[in-house]
Amino acid sequence: CSTLAKCCVVEMSCNGQTAMNNTYFVGPGSLGTGQGSCSIEVQRQKDEEICQMRLDFYTFVLAPPIIDEALL
Repeated sequence: CSTLAKCCVVEMSCNGQTAMNNTYFVGPGSLGTGQGSCSIEVQRQKDEEICQMRLDFYTFVLAPPIIDEALL
């Protein structure tokens, strides 16, 4: 990133790792189908105390609930 008060935009996909601020997570198209999972590891920079992490979702879709007749 630049030191001129600008921040980078870093795109990260499945099984990636980042320690950069303002990282955009880009998941594969299969995530919305319930056919798989995807994760990303956010690492803090050395000697940096973190008390809060903010996640903004531009698109966020959950699978519908599964009704288990045995529990009814």
